[in-house]
Amino acid sequence: MKNKLTRRDFLKTSGIAASTAWAAPRFAIGKPGESANEKINVAVIGAGGMGSMAVGGSAIQNPVAFCDVDERRAAEFYAKHPQVPTFKDFRKMLDKHHKDIDAVLISTPDHTHFAATMASLERGKHVFVQKPLTNGMFMVGTKHTLYHDDMRVGYPFLLMSLDEWRSFRKTSLPEPTIPRVKVPFGPIGELYRAIKGGPTPGSNFDYAVPLTELCCLGCIALRTGKKVDYDPATMCFSDASLDRYVKGPVRPGWECGEQFWS
Repeated sequence: MKNKLTRRDFLKTSGIAASTAWAAPRFAIGKPGESANEKINVAVIGAGGMGSMAVGGSAIQNPVAFCDVDERRAAEFYAKHPQVPTFKDFRKMLDKHHKDIDAVLISTPDHTHFAATMASLERGKHVFVQKPLTNGMFMVGTKHTLYHDDMRVGYPFLLMSLDEWRSFRKTSLPEPTIPRVKVPFGPIGELYRAIKGGPTPGSNFDYAVPLTELCCLGCIALRTGKKVDYDPATMCFSDASLDRYVKGPVRPGWECGEQFWS
């Protein structure tokens, strides 16, 4: 599929992607009985590890496809749903089953959140994606926007040393001020409720997009030790030396979201 979305279009689309169906709920499955207009057809991208929660969340609706690049890690969760087809490449899964899918639950490593989300949105699917929504400024960079060389692999402590992180974890948290939504499977359940006509999920993309951009800016400030003054409309800093953090080089064939930059 040729990608014609602009960055502005993406922000508009992603802002409503998790909530548009409540105007007229319409699910892919049109069979008589309990499933008709009641259960949502769900695909999962990232089924092992963190994705096991999404696999469980899909089971309260109607799981139609699972995808994980590591079949061994996902095998335990695949075994619980032997009737569901499995894939290693989410692009192939979406190409084959896009007509059967209503919602996609994404729990992959951070650097593929954006690519999997875009591929799902382009096909008109509702999306749940683990944080962060993206790992680069131009998508909402490079991995170095969020990581630095002293970190252990897989532990993004926002440029803190391990000792600093452990010290931070000992601090007491403030009292919650935002009401917690008590639905099965938390934000996944919120998405299902919205698709069926309920309220907008609390962590919707209108909220997540600027929050992700803010977090990336904070990482750049910590990494460089500089005050950052950023214009999201032009995706440029007043200090031009920081512009290199907005978008880094990408190997040929691995481009994603380039239209947002151009």
